[in-house]
Amino acid sequence: MVYKKCHILCYAIFIIAVPAEGRKGGGAGIGMRTVFMKYDYVIIGGGIAGTTAAETIREHDHAASILIIASESHPLYSRVLLPNYIKERIVREQVFLRKNTDYDEKNISVFFGEEAGALNVAKKEILLKNGSRISYAKLLLAMGGAPLPWIVHGRELGVVYRMQTLEDADAILRDIKTATSAVVVGGGFIALEFLQAFSFHKVPVALVCRDVGIFGDALDEVGHRLLRRAFDKYHVALACDDEPIALLAADEKKPRRMLTRMNRELPFDMIGVGIGVGRNMDFARGAGIETGASGIITNEYLETNEEGVFAAGDIAEYYDVIFEKHLGSGNWTNAFLQGKIAGLNMVGQKTPYRNISAYSIQCLGLHITQIGMMPQGVEGITAVSRVDEKDSRYERFFLQEERIIGAVIINLFKDRPVIGRLIEGKVRVGAHVSELRMMDFDLNSLLG
Repeated sequence: MVYKKCHILCYAIFIIAVPAEGRKGGGAGIGMRTVFMKYDYVIIGGGIAGTTAAETIREHDHAASILIIASESHPLYSRVLLPNYIKERIVREQVFLRKNTDYDEKNISVFFGEEAGALNVAKKEILLKNGSRISYAKLLLAMGGAPLPWIVHGRELGVVYRMQTLEDADAILRDIKTATSAVVVGGGFIALEFLQAFSFHKVPVALVCRDVGIFGDALDEVGHRLLRRAFDKYHVALACDDEPIALLAADEKKPRRMLTRMNRELPFDMIGVGIGVGRNMDFARGAGIETGASGIITNEYLETNEEGVFAAGDIAEYYDVIFEKHLGSGNWTNAFLQGKIAGLNMVGQKTPYRNISAYSIQCLGLHITQIGMMPQGVEGITAVSRVDEKDSRYERFFLQEERIIGAVIINLFKDRPVIGRLIEGKVRVGAHVSELRMMDFDLNSLLG
């Protein structure tokens, strides 16, 4: 069995030793089942938000006891590096951002491979699924999200892959080298990552998405045309305005294949699914913590309606001081920054979270960025586009009340900083709509 040490100000009231068979984790891994333990700071979630928060707390509070409850059995690794690992541009070890000894050096306890089952905010206690009870003074919820379930008739016939965890990436890399065909289902960044991976390994691939194309109405016809041109160049077959309805078994004449609503039959050895991420908010709801459409509701300091309970990363629906509304944002940079801000607020350094969310990808010869708010579900949006089709350069700006609130950028990454400043500064650009349509217009001139 493995011994889990308790750090400063952490104490065990009663401990029952149990075999630690199957447990991974080292350094601060748990191997004894504790009936009751107390920590100053408890963080549920061992990803970038939770780990950053713990390290930020330690920077400002050298004596406190800190615990991370991590559902995965690994120390922190980079989800954004998983595509590079799948493409063998880096080795597996390079995906990891922390070693077990890093937690020990910072005197941060970690329970690897453990999950919280229930929360009692009145008693400030967490019940782990292994039966242990953890008491806290302050709590951070940073559980992240999980891929939405994909349901289709004949699902048992297909080898379906997601791109969320290190184990997902291991499975993709293991099987992609022998695959002869693949189908990708989805219409966002994860779908693009799958397309890039299959293309890199020279696996013939088809894309199935319900909308008119990747990113839906965030692009106009010209934008979709640029993407289709890239797909054609890299031999990606398109099945847009379509969706899977069944997976069909191989027979004497045909291999395994996906049947779509438009009666297409697409052969596959692998199916990559990127249809979005869900948040498990039942844990928070059951404790009386307020939740919204996309996450746990917080104020600008990332604190929930329960004093001393914070949320950060994919699970948080935070009050955005720039857009003056609650938003959710599921990307790595956002999670890192929120982890830092949550840590500061937990140690009493009141700091509002302020950031323009953005995500970028290099895929099939294109550098694509989304920044700020996209138009889906937002009222009063006007879209303005400019394009250089010869060089595949494109921008589509989303305006609300004459201010840019978001944009899609293709092969013009240099414009990302200035667009961010225009959004944050709430600069009125209504008088310059005609100029925004011209490729030679310098956006910096709008800053005054």
